Amino acid sequence: MDIRPQIAGEIAGVNFKEGSIVKEGDLLFTLDPAEYQATVALRQAELAKAEASSATASRYHARLKNIGKDGVSASNIDTAAGDAAQAKAQVAQAKAQLRLAQIDLGRTKIKAPITGRIGKAGATKGN
Repeated sequence: MDIRPQIAGEIAGVNFKEGSIVKEGDLLFTLDPAEYQATVALRQAELAKAEASSATASRYHARLKNIGKDGVSASNIDTAAGDAAQAKAQVAQAKAQLRLAQIDLGRTKIKAPITGRIGKAGATKGN
């Protein structure tokens, strides 16, 4: 059985000896996580920004609704409602992008899929 990474990256560590017995779930290789950690941090910041925008848009829409039709046009209330809905969608999108980045970060650790004797490493640190 060949073991292949699901993401690109430089091998930061080989955590087994050729010919040894490994158990399912044992850490075999680690890929340099720096780029993936930075992407997670970026996605966390984007999520925080989207959540702040959503909160602001929701508060603005609520204020316009409270003023009522005597002080604000229905068109302005509808526009604010649309902006609030769009901001909520941006939060959902930012959450999904963060989750994808977290999945990729998790893939920097390559684990044994089964228990058994491991063969030749085929790759070394720095590859």
